[in-house]
Amino acid sequence: MHPLHAEVLEITPLRLKQADHTGTGSNTQTVLTLNPQLLSDIQLAASLIDLSVIYQGADVGITEKHLLLPSAQLNSQQKRQLWKLLSEY
Repeated sequence: MHPLHAEVLEITPLRLKQADHTGTGSNTQTVLTLNPQLLSDIQLAASLIDLSVIYQGADVGITEKHLLLPSAQLNSQQKRQLWKLLSEY
């Protein structure tokens, strides 16, 4: 509602929170397409958990049986984090 209309009708206009306004949320995760060799290696290392979908996240991690990676191309530090994480499962 336009602020002028709200003033005429004596209604306090509502304001959205910043997270709602920008449209960011947990449902807007990007699915990553990995190199076939990296995907195969991850599946071999994590044979006890089902990592069927790999999402883009801020850091390397696993949540609700989903693997989170910063990007499809990992640097050496991110690869070390990934293998350390998978070795715990």
